[in-house]
Amino acid sequence: MPTASIHNADLFYKEKGVGLPILLIHANGANADLWGSTFERLATRNRIIAYDRRGFSRSRQSPVSNLHQHAEDAATLLQQLRATPATIVGADTGAIIALDLALHHPELVASLVLCEATFHLRKQKAVTAFLDNVRLRYLQKTKGLRAAAEAYYHDLLEEKSGESGFTHLSPEWREVLLTNAEAALQENAAGTGEYIHTHELTQIKQPVTCLVSTRSQPFFREAAQKLASALPQTRNRIITAAGHYMHLDQPNQFLHEITEALPDKLTLTPVGKSNERARQNHKASHNSTVSRQP
Repeated sequence: MPTASIHNADLFYKEKGVGLPILLIHANGANADLWGSTFERLATRNRIIAYDRRGFSRSRQSPVSNLHQHAEDAATLLQQLRATPATIVGADTGAIIALDLALHHPELVASLVLCEATFHLRKQKAVTAFLDNVRLRYLQKTKGLRAAAEAYYHDLLEEKSGESGFTHLSPEWREVLLTNAEAALQENAAGTGEYIHTHELTQIKQPVTCLVSTRSQPFFREAAQKLASALPQTRNRIITAAGHYMHLDQPNQFLHEITEALPDKLTLTPVGKSNERARQNHKASHNSTVSRQP
């Protein structure tokens, strides 16, 4: 089982393929395997790296509530594997980590793909987020970590229809999420990237793609719109007939959007010439399907 010794932790990772490097940063509660077929299919033309973040699954260190630590882990992993600059694909909380990585280690990042980023969701859902946290703490105290984590996943994966995306997962993958209950709840308590101020995002010059799904709750779309406002170089895309784990529901669409976000498909504009490109992309973002109702 390959591991990388990083900041007093042994992080499990897997890699496959040759070509442009792509780093997959998993969602809260998940691990490197929950990218499904995406890993193998991307590896046919690219070098793919996925890892279990600190405290999750095979990276057995104590969970941390510092998301910036996860970004530093990702930076060191890329450097150790000599896989830079890489396209960074972050799902859920992994998207916040991807933003942090681009802010603090821009030389390691070629482009970003943010899959239903939870960026500043706690601010958007201030009242309900507070009540949810109270409920989760009560469940953890009275029924244990797994019960609290299951409630958290049901809330996160609830679709606009009212159905729970958690119940649609295979029993094996539900068990992965529940086994990571302690790390997931601690990460949830850490917030949704509030330590990154919106105005700081203007420092990011790499191309950004924001993906949202049609079945997910509207607050993910609102988060994508907020990111697009701060990052005018953003391409906003919809994954149709999918929930929060879009890469599992619609792997073909997801694979297409990742491929379109690779540096050889994008014109990477030098920082000094970025203003005109930013204006063009900002105009395009207003016409994006993200702002439309499905």
